[in-house]
Amino acid sequence: MHRIIKLAAIAVVPFLAAGCIEKVDTGNAAVIKSFSGSVDRTTGGQGIYGTFFSTVYEVSGKEDTISFENMHPKSKDNLTMEDLDVDITIQIDPTKAAEIYIRFSNDLHWNEAIRAYVVGTNYVARQARAVIYRVAAMHDAQTMHQLRPLLEREISEDLQKELDHDMGTNWIVVRNVNIKNLITDRRVEESIREIAAANFKTQQKIAEQAAAIEEAKRLEIERVGVANADARKMQIEAEAKAKANRTVQESLTPQILQSMQIEAMREFAGKGTATVLIPAGQSITPMINTGR
Repeated sequence: MHRIIKLAAIAVVPFLAAGCIEKVDTGNAAVIKSFSGSVDRTTGGQGIYGTFFSTVYEVSGKEDTISFENMHPKSKDNLTMEDLDVDITIQIDPTKAAEIYIRFSNDLHWNEAIRAYVVGTNYVARQARAVIYRVAAMHDAQTMHQLRPLLEREISEDLQKELDHDMGTNWIVVRNVNIKNLITDRRVEESIREIAAANFKTQQKIAEQAAAIEEAKRLEIERVGVANADARKMQIEAEAKAKANRTVQESLTPQILQSMQIEAMREFAGKGTATVLIPAGQSITPMINTGR
């Protein structure tokens, strides 16, 4: 057994020395092309491949971003956009790498950023550019700057439908669409800024008017509140006086009243006058005045 392993190791050495080994990382795929030019339709997975009798391309199964810069599509109102920059992130199904390569044999190139080959990206770029221009033509330039999320979703959905129709469902998946820059016609941009400034001033005036109304309400509430407090104070004082009067009235019995009348008459008589006040309805007892 050890001898067999040793012989196998020795047999591998020339391949390593000659660079005839290709390592495919996790998440990537192996597209195997024979010296005769035929491509194995079965995509290889992660592992080590001998390339002495064939060419092995390590094709990325990871996400890859295609950037579109300085595009000038026309809007629905027939205005040419000043600038539109979009990033589209795609990802191929690794098990379909060989099929995609067979379909687009001239669309294979090395991507230094991810250290692997990518396939079908030129095809996707052509389709995506057409979709971007078509989506832009569905919206007015004056409102397009407010619709970035909608534009991104429409581009993503339309592009995915085209890719699925041309190849197969989810052979290439659109992972993300990001509009990095969107500038409509300069005249429209200036008009938008003017409208925004006018709206801001209008909203500012409305806010100031609302604040003034609220302040007037507050002052009125304070004024009415003070008036109500004074009125309540007067009401409380009146109720207190009435209660006191009722208490006094209830406490004046006939005997107390008669005693108070006698006391008042005595005090009056002591002032040296012959006139005597008799309360109305009270019986009179004849008195003889003997003073001369």
